[in-house]
Amino acid sequence: MGFGDEGKGRVTAWLADKMARTTSAPYRDKAACVVRFSGGQQAGHTVVSKLDGMIPYTFESDKYSHQIRHVFSTLGSGTLSDFNTYVSKYCVFDPQCAVNEFRAIGNEIENELVGVPVKGFDMIMPDDAAHDMCGKYWMYLPKCVIDPRVPLTTPYEVYANQHSGDTISDGTCGMGVWATRVRETAGISITAGDMRYPVVLRTKLKSLAGWYRKSGVLPADIDLELDRWLSAVDLIIRDSRHFSIGPLPACSDGLIFEGSQGLLLDQTHGFAPNTTPSDTGLSNLTAFDNDLGFGKRPINMLNDIFLRNNGEDMRDIVFSSDIYLVTRAYQTRHGAGFMTNETLPHNIADDPDETNVMNEWQKDFRKSILDVDLLNYALDRHMICETVNGTKSRLHLVVTCVDHVRDALCFTENGKMRQFSDTDEFIAEIGSALFDHRTITSEVKLHYSDSPSGQIKDAMSKQEYMRRNYVRYASTYDSNCVAIG
Repeated sequence: MGFGDEGKGRVTAWLADKMARTTSAPYRDKAACVVRFSGGQQAGHTVVSKLDGMIPYTFESDKYSHQIRHVFSTLGSGTLSDFNTYVSKYCVFDPQCAVNEFRAIGNEIENELVGVPVKGFDMIMPDDAAHDMCGKYWMYLPKCVIDPRVPLTTPYEVYANQHSGDTISDGTCGMGVWATRVRETAGISITAGDMRYPVVLRTKLKSLAGWYRKSGVLPADIDLELDRWLSAVDLIIRDSRHFSIGPLPACSDGLIFEGSQGLLLDQTHGFAPNTTPSDTGLSNLTAFDNDLGFGKRPINMLNDIFLRNNGEDMRDIVFSSDIYLVTRAYQTRHGAGFMTNETLPHNIADDPDETNVMNEWQKDFRKSILDVDLLNYALDRHMICETVNGTKSRLHLVVTCVDHVRDALCFTENGKMRQFSDTDEFIAEIGSALFDHRTITSEVKLHYSDSPSGQIKDAMSKQEYMRRNYVRYASTYDSNCVAIG
């Protein structure tokens, strides 16, 4: 809900795991997908996941003892629960980053399973392209489907992002996402569909180099290395097991829509110039349904919001879904830009496993006390409650990283500090500050995580829920979801 880095990947993985455990067959065979609806390869969604959902261990004793930690960028955070990934046209896509991520996951699995026997492993026939992509356990990784209209990030955009003074000062991940959007706006279009036509792609790359030289972005004495990028493109085309270019597959058993950046980084509703070139709220979902040919009703995806369709027609995905709003128990911002409460002393501990650390492009990872006024601003500007009202959808609030706050949990509201010693009360009061003054026709369910494992729990006691007119109910996770931040 804020400036990102709040737990979208953690919540996506949690939902995917619950949905996957409703079936004994590999979930990828049922065409379940995590849909990426904004951003691109600059996402950094950290997930720690057990491998029992995708690896058929020979011995039951091995089943629950192996897990890996992975930071998802291009692929959806449900990958380790056997969910395919769909990269929608609202994203950008770097082939080299995608190939590197598959290889990284393959290496992480192989390193974790050294000496562990896997059922039927000796019967797996070699597939050169798939093995090149994912390594030894290539057969067990799900698929990435790319909309042919997705703009491609090339080495030229990465160079442009990393050598633009304005971009660096405004904030960048150095991954070429912003420059890709600028290029497309200028009418220099290179999309995923072009990967199927090598001559066309190379011709466009040659023209692109000339455009960057003419604009002064690429000096005349610099020739960028394209061989690795083109090799990644070739591997994507050859490895039909792990990649395809086309529309969203028919998904009868579950969709999770995973956002990329926070609601307060939105290109329209954020704080310029320190924004991301994406619509991070529900707006993309509004057009998504028509794109897929499901009818007139729209589908949009939010950052740190998850939407799940409750087994109904896909046309109702925004209208009969679970929408998850995600925030840490404190504010974070990676890099430059507006953030409140930075002058207030805080008791937020450093996480030794923090993914977001000081780096060359984003610089400092900043933290401050949670400001519910900014969260209310995000809800207002993105019209979250207005979108949900009158539908069958349900709102959820997930507060992550509660264990990072030592001694006293706190937030500011209307410029005043409020402190709490009890986690249930802290979560309930955040929910009250965000929703009690609004007209909401759906129920609101509260969750939190307070351990390094990232386990998501229901928040508050039964008495607290009743006092604030929130209803606890047993959730089922067998359908579609969306996540935003």
